[in-house]
Amino acid sequence: MSSTVFEESSQGILVTNPQGRILMANNAFTQLTGYRISEIKGQGANLLKSGRHDNAFYKQMWDELLHKGFWEGDIWNLVHSGEIRCHHLSISTVRNDSLETQYYVGMLQDVTELRQAEQAVNFMAQHDSLTGLANRSMLMEQLERHLALAKRHGRGVALLY
Repeated sequence: MSSTVFEESSQGILVTNPQGRILMANNAFTQLTGYRISEIKGQGANLLKSGRHDNAFYKQMWDELLHKGFWEGDIWNLVHSGEIRCHHLSISTVRNDSLETQYYVGMLQDVTELRQAEQAVNFMAQHDSLTGLANRSMLMEQLERHLALAKRHGRGVALLY
């Protein structure tokens, strides 16, 4: 039953050893990333690194995994086609009876279109639809931020309107 759940899940599932080497992946993972298990088995899961995240991002992810046994968030991955896609990723630590890490199980789903739609809505909320220039809402947000910075650093602000 567990192998059926693994293979039939709509979420991509990736299993690695404690060193991050890929042991297995399901069909949904193959569909999401374009990588066949035969291509990636034994490789590091970092083959999906897109370059959009800095070392601090990965350090924070691993710190949570090591201390809490779980990490969840959005991550930009480089898929086989060379395209960068946004995946919502949940990683769980699987431990043995001695509480030693045996596996990491990652479950991911593609949320690229959702994130792009959110960015478009945010842009439209802060920019004029005709000119693409910042609107009053964005002006006020930026002005408040710069006034707070100026106050904190004992500096002035000039505004040309």
